[in-house]
Amino acid sequence: MILVTGAHRSGTTFVGRMLTLSPRLIYIREPFNLYLHRGEAVRYWFPYVTKENSALFESFLRREHLSLYVQLKKEIKSPRKNPVPWAWFKKQCRSFLSGGGPVRLLVKDPIAVFSADWLAKKFKTRVVMMIRHPAAFIGSIKAQNWTHPFSHFLENQALMKDHLYPFKKEIIEFSREEKPVVDQAILLWRLIYFRVMKYQQEYPDWSYVRHEDLSRDPIGGFKILYDKFGLPWRPWIENKILEHTQATDFSKTDCEYNDLARHSESNIYNWKNRLTAEEIEKIRFKTRDLWPHFYSENDWANEELSVS
Repeated sequence: MILVTGAHRSGTTFVGRMLTLSPRLIYIREPFNLYLHRGEAVRYWFPYVTKENSALFESFLRREHLSLYVQLKKEIKSPRKNPVPWAWFKKQCRSFLSGGGPVRLLVKDPIAVFSADWLAKKFKTRVVMMIRHPAAFIGSIKAQNWTHPFSHFLENQALMKDHLYPFKKEIIEFSREEKPVVDQAILLWRLIYFRVMKYQQEYPDWSYVRHEDLSRDPIGGFKILYDKFGLPWRPWIENKILEHTQATDFSKTDCEYNDLARHSESNIYNWKNRLTAEEIEKIRFKTRDLWPHFYSENDWANEELSVS
């Protein structure tokens, strides 16, 4: 299994869809998403799986695999080139559920970011961890006007105890009083990428992909991922990725997932139009404890983002 995670609005959907252009992967969308799977296991945003609750989550995820046939039907009806016969998909699905088979699941779920290590160990999962510039992430959250219930972190006592304890005072403050969207997004970026920074130390073999690097060189970036996961690279796959990343007139695109069509390189700088100068300076200052681990000073300048 492959897990594509990281912060939401960091390109996880795009990366998941471009990887599942390969007929060897089946796309599964966000099993930890509270809107999609609220229940005994998923009770709040960003679940955290531990030894104490692992049996509950394992049971939940295995039940979710029963919906694989529905997922497969949707995939086989998509207008991808070189479609694989449904009978073959069905056979491989049965093989997967019984513990084998060459077809693998790709789970796209930014909400699983705090449980990535458990998924990696339990299901022998290969992890792609998406990283995005704090101003770009926060600018995207501002554009969507997405707020976050920080009380969910406090309810998730194991996560607070194991990883988020340095932020406890701030989380309590944000849970008691609703702050502006930009301030909420600043704290959320810090919580997520504090954990990602630790992951880099603990699991250096995972794939850590900066959104900006992949946007600048999508073909080179995806070739690396395809090779790492043993997925055959084909000319039609390269053409599809180019179709999705070099769009200029979106009304004329013929993309398989048209809502993902974009001009990737120009998308890097959207945050400069979404945020005020004061907001950018505020974000830079309040995330200064973490952004130097992922980005350089030049990444805040007007010139092109540097490669670190």
